[in-house]
Amino acid sequence: LLMVAAAVYYVAVGLRAARQTVRWQQALAAVRTRGEVPRARALQPGWLAIAAIVLCVVCSIASYPRQLVGLSFGEMSGRLGQADEFREEGQVDQAVQELEILVQENPDIAFLHNELGMTYAQRGQFDLAAEELKRALELQPEQGGIHAALARIYYLGDEPDLAEQALRRAEELGADDAVVQVMLGLAYYTMGEWTTAEERGLRAVDLLPEEPMIYLYLASAYSAQAKYEQALAACDQALALDAGLVAAYVARGYVYIHQEDLDAAQAAFSEAFALGPEVSGVHSALSYLHYVRGEVAEALREAKESVRLDPYDQIGQEQLAFTYHARGELDQALAAAR
Repeated sequence: LLMVAAAVYYVAVGLRAARQTVRWQQALAAVRTRGEVPRARALQPGWLAIAAIVLCVVCSIASYPRQLVGLSFGEMSGRLGQADEFREEGQVDQAVQELEILVQENPDIAFLHNELGMTYAQRGQFDLAAEELKRALELQPEQGGIHAALARIYYLGDEPDLAEQALRRAEELGADDAVVQVMLGLAYYTMGEWTTAEERGLRAVDLLPEEPMIYLYLASAYSAQAKYEQALAACDQALALDAGLVAAYVARGYVYIHQEDLDAAQAAFSEAFALGPEVSGVHSALSYLHYVRGEVAEALREAKESVRLDPYDQIGQEQLAFTYHARGELDQALAAAR
């Protein structure tokens, strides 16, 4: 019963947090489609937020025997819940502190090393993230999703040979695992291999057709290839499974911007705001829409709200940089860009 309770807790926490962080998918897809490669490169670290949540679920289920040694479920769930709340509220530094304590007290729990590593990645600390993921793999070497996540981190750290090795191992381990397929898709997407990313997403849908987050990932893969109608259909499928999924409305909005239908984008983002007024990604999306329309004052207002809610929202910081630059406030633009 304890293990069943743990499964329910970690899956619920993981999926809830994923819905807050999936905004990185749509933003990166939007930028890549416009061909702004340097800007897309700057946004890539945000994908690790999604990877953190998916891997959280994978490793938690695989690591129960270890987790039950040295720390009671009640204590662990309470403290992990606190770290999760910190992340959702944009307090990533506090989440790191909480997880560092848990790892120090429980060095033999793979799941905790994974959680800490992915949270380091959310701060852009890829060297630290890689070290924690490698420790997780020492404890759980057969976790294909962690190999795939490590491949992305190696790629972002300009270590292509190590990235390729990690990808091969993930492919070997995860042919029939929906989560690993999504993680592989994220890695291939980051590397610009969008067709392969789409294939991994479709495979994940075959394996786990009732998970709405997989359809949002697939929408991003379609959008990157300018398959906008398919992207919208994937968003619709996600909403059919979860009508309150904020990220699906955000994803729709970005696709409509690709199609130059700004009124439809406004309607989609308004739906997202009604469901999640305190979600930083909703405000960064609204900021982007205002910026595209040339409404600099409104874009700046929404960007400020985005980074107030989450200082590590890179899209919000990017929008701050663009809007400050448009206003001629170059010092503030440079600070946001940094």
